[in-house]
Amino acid sequence: MRHKRIIYLGNKLAGEAVGSKESLEALAVVLSIKLTFVDSIIKDATAVRVMKILRIGYTRYNRAINYALNAGWLVRKGDNLVAVLKLKQPNSFNIKLCFTRHLYKGKRRKDDEIVSPYTLTELCNIIRQGVLLFHISRQSTVYDTVIMATHPSRKQGHRAMLGARRRAQRWGMCEPKLKGNANRLSYARMAEIAGCSKTKSKSLVRSLVATGAITKRENYKRTDIDVHEYSVHGALIRQLHVEARKRGFLVYHNGKVCVRFANSYAVNRNPIRFKFDRAV
Repeated sequence: MRHKRIIYLGNKLAGEAVGSKESLEALAVVLSIKLTFVDSIIKDATAVRVMKILRIGYTRYNRAINYALNAGWLVRKGDNLVAVLKLKQPNSFNIKLCFTRHLYKGKRRKDDEIVSPYTLTELCNIIRQGVLLFHISRQSTVYDTVIMATHPSRKQGHRAMLGARRRAQRWGMCEPKLKGNANRLSYARMAEIAGCSKTKSKSLVRSLVATGAITKRENYKRTDIDVHEYSVHGALIRQLHVEARKRGFLVYHNGKVCVRFANSYAVNRNPIRFKFDRAV
């Protein structure tokens, strides 16, 4: 059985970090140090040794370390570099990150080189995936609540419907209404949330689906367009569809011409926890 390392990351901290390359890499550096060293301290932290441990070049080292030092996430104490940032934020939602990769398979020898079990690029992608998971989880929660408040099943009952309506009112929905596309999420919107390109957002989603963290459902709607006509004048029909500013794009699906909409997602296991600090 493989041992797992669980680290909780504040959603606000992660959401702000993905806003720029410098802040994202700086947060990934802090996360890397905490994964590599139990005390979160790199001793004898020369530039060459830190670059070797974090598996990065000088340009990335200079950019990420300087940002983390200026933000107060890292502190130099003599020859040591200390990660002082608390990743788990009080009075906030926190994203559960699970790590299974370790430095050594057996007992470590004194002459073993210490390196981070994850590259900085991998940790940046993990942070982005955590931000996407939080957004999908909250969107699914709102969607399910509105469904329960407007169209409750017989099993849920009247009391569950009233509770859902009260929750919706606390969120600012005086009269919750269900929209057909409320649970959809486009790759363009994901790229905006995670601070990356559409190509990168597709890669992050594929990884989340492959690991079973989320479930993806493709959305299609049949049209009245003739299949033969579409095969002959497909380019023109697609251009007219775009010029009319209609949602989705035209594709073949099950032998019919359909409109492909943004995918719907659901979180299979809730990775979000709320930390309440009683001292605050």
